[in-house]
Amino acid sequence: MRKPLAPMSDLELEAVNLVSGSPGAVLLRHDFAERLDASPSQITRVIRKLTDDGMLVRIGIGMYAKARRSKLSGKVIPVLSLSELARKGLTLAAGADWAYHWRHEEGQSSHRLRQHLRTV
Repeated sequence: MRKPLAPMSDLELEAVNLVSGSPGAVLLRHDFAERLDASPSQITRVIRKLTDDGMLVRIGIGMYAKARRSKLSGKVIPVLSLSELARKGLTLAAGADWAYHWRHEEGQSSHRLRQHLRTV
């Protein structure tokens, strides 16, 4: 028998709305701090709750991905592939556009990460 869900606080509801309403699949802790009227410890607690509930997966320090349950294993997994998460995470964290480039030299492929600086 499943245990009943605890009632959500207003802060938790705001955080759930932030995650579900976010167009991207990657969120930074800064996004929560910027949009929620809460102390750093409250933000930590609400992010931990969303992670425990399977709505988010931590993919780096201060970096989280939207999550879903795997149909095969039942475990919580990110909604995007690892390569997409890396690209989106680097873009958000570094504030620059990142692109993967494949280089073919003498029949061998090597994976290269190249930064394209944004020109404004």
